[in-house]
Amino acid sequence: MQMTIYFAEDDLYLIKRAEQEATATRHSLSAIVMTALESYLLENERLGEILVGLGCLKRADLNRALEVQKKRPGELLGAILMELKMVTPADLRRALAIQKEKTPA
Repeated sequence: MQMTIYFAEDDLYLIKRAEQEATATRHSLSAIVMTALESYLLENERLGEILVGLGCLKRADLNRALEVQKKRPGELLGAILMELKMVTPADLRRALAIQKEKTPA
């Protein structure tokens, strides 16, 4: 997939910072930009919404899992999603990492 990003000259400093981050972490510039977009778009979302946003979970499946969770007070949504085989362990780890990163301390 190819993407073109247009930006104003006032935003040039952001591109330079992204390039510096890419060099420092040995990642591509596109990986740095996509990570920043992902973090921004998924900020302050609940686990299920993050999974839907990532494309790992369908909204109907999330609703079904939430109904199951209502019948099992105290059970974590991630455990239910795994039990119902609606997400993979890797999907869940990624979503939890995003959620943890964005949760205020």
